[in-house]
Amino acid sequence: RGEALRTRLAMRVMLLVGLAVGRLEGALASRQRELESHRDVRAWSVDEVQLWVQSIGFPEYTKAFAESGVDGNMLLQLTLEKLESTLLIAAAEHRLVFEMELGELKLRRGLLSIEEEAAHRMVHPAADEWSAQDVGAFLVEHGLSRFLQGFAGVDGRLLLSFSEEQLRHRMDSVPNTLGSTETAFELLSEMLGYLRERNAAAEGARLPKSEL
Repeated sequence: RGEALRTRLAMRVMLLVGLAVGRLEGALASRQRELESHRDVRAWSVDEVQLWVQSIGFPEYTKAFAESGVDGNMLLQLTLEKLESTLLIAAAEHRLVFEMELGELKLRRGLLSIEEEAAHRMVHPAADEWSAQDVGAFLVEHGLSRFLQGFAGVDGRLLLSFSEEQLRHRMDSVPNTLGSTETAFELLSEMLGYLRERNAAAEGARLPKSEL
């Protein structure tokens, strides 16, 4: 579990940072949230699927999805193999991110069986389930090993609870001679923002329908 978590989450977070310019602006992101809130994924049109593809940070693939006529029903049937053979997404790391995001979408919308949900959570556990060891591995994976001392004993739930002030205090408490603390702080803040967003979505999926 740990290795899969570190590999896939590292891919997702670094892509979020690296593809920031290509991601949607606020208006389109709001449109995506509205889309997910009010429409059954299975009823999405080809255009709506393209909005979703853009919203997860891959505008360069919208043409391939459109040309293949991928609507909501087809989207839900996509696998790693189909992403490569049908949509010609050659980059393995991009296919893995698509797989994770599609699983998260299905989870939010209650479209996974009990067995599928258990398998998804095993490979992609929410950050509040991380142990202190997982948090340490996460920092190392993202080149932040010099801050391990400042996060000793911090598990996922505690990490997500940190305010920016608390996060900065943890990082500033470690003698740093290997780079800019400010740059590292901005990177970690960006990553925690994504983790909180994902955790909130997972929490919503766990609520009984009467509470949604």
